[in-house]
Amino acid sequence: MGTILIGTLYFIIIGIVTFIIVVAIFITKINRGERAKFVSLTLLLVGMAMFSTWLLWITMYMSQMYPMIAPIRKDHGTNTNKIHDEA
Repeated sequence: MGTILIGTLYFIIIGIVTFIIVVAIFITKINRGERAKFVSLTLLLVGMAMFSTWLLWITMYMSQMYPMIAPIRKDHGTNTNKIHDEA
């Protein structure tokens, strides 16, 4: 399996475990009538946090696949190439 797929699976597993732990810890402190709202809000917040961190990770990982060693300048009609060639 590819590294991106394994990393994505790790983020999914971490998100599920985090959701279960947060709900298990705080469910007793929430009123009975508000527990469904609490669970749905927790699912939304943990899901968004995991997606945001996964997106950051995948962007950083993919940007390092083909790194740009040095900036590539475009020639805009200047004579810089001729000056460097004569030297």
